[in-house]
Amino acid sequence: MRAIALVLLLAVGCRPAADAAGAPVTVVYAGSLARIMEQRIGPAFSASCGCEYRGEGKGSVALANLIEAGLRSPDVFISADTRVLDRLLHPRQRRPYIDGYTRFASARMILGYSRRSRFAREFASAKAGKLSIARLLMTPGLRIGRTDPKLDPKGYRAILTVLLAARYYRAPALPRTLGDLENAEQIFPEETLLVRLESGDLDVAFLYSTESAESFGSLELPPQINLGDPALAREYQRVRIRVGNTNYSGAPILYALAILKAAPNPPGARSLVRYLLQGPGRALLQRSGMQLIL
Repeated sequence: MRAIALVLLLAVGCRPAADAAGAPVTVVYAGSLARIMEQRIGPAFSASCGCEYRGEGKGSVALANLIEAGLRSPDVFISADTRVLDRLLHPRQRRPYIDGYTRFASARMILGYSRRSRFAREFASAKAGKLSIARLLMTPGLRIGRTDPKLDPKGYRAILTVLLAARYYRAPALPRTLGDLENAEQIFPEETLLVRLESGDLDVAFLYSTESAESFGSLELPPQINLGDPALAREYQRVRIRVGNTNYSGAPILYALAILKAAPNPPGARSLVRYLLQGPGRALLQRSGMQLIL
């Protein structure tokens, strides 16, 4: 109901350009959307509304932490996990930061691999289906990259994906390739993970399908492990991890957005969300590889 309420609010909102003009529109978003937001959505929205667009990408959990600490006051928050927005909707011992949120796109986990890697033969075999993902990840010397599970949904989803893969491929030793949950040799900020992969500092990295690019290779994962098929939700739930004081179970990947109750520019926030969900932004999101569900 809360998601529907947000959509109805947008449907009766004011004129997009007039709403946003004259004041900056600030949005914080999952770091996996950095290229989409800064190279496509941001410039196009700014030109459309005649306003200043200000965007910042980080791990969704990290952004929620900043909002709760009063260190960020955006107009719009785009999260890669609805569980992060649930925190802001039902915070402990204070009023909600948001009135609701809207799920608008789905994604799946993939493996990105560096075209400069010395394991090019192994990646080619895996892409051709001759080498399983489990055996690929267990290749000695393979430099694996992932994000921090304490700060980024993609970080804990990488671990859940490996646990699902261990079941699917009957490879109980597979999770050992990750080491500890917070293995410093594998964990990098979401903002720099792609750069390290493209430069060859990493051989392979756990990514979302929304991050696929020509600058590195991509390996699709079976639906049974990629967290991308709602029909397999029960299967995904079979794996669980605990990160800090929070338990996470496998679930289909969904992007969602919300307007902050304390948004500095509420009309601009509504204009941006309308642009994304009902306006030209929809086509830009789709061309960027996002699977819209709204």
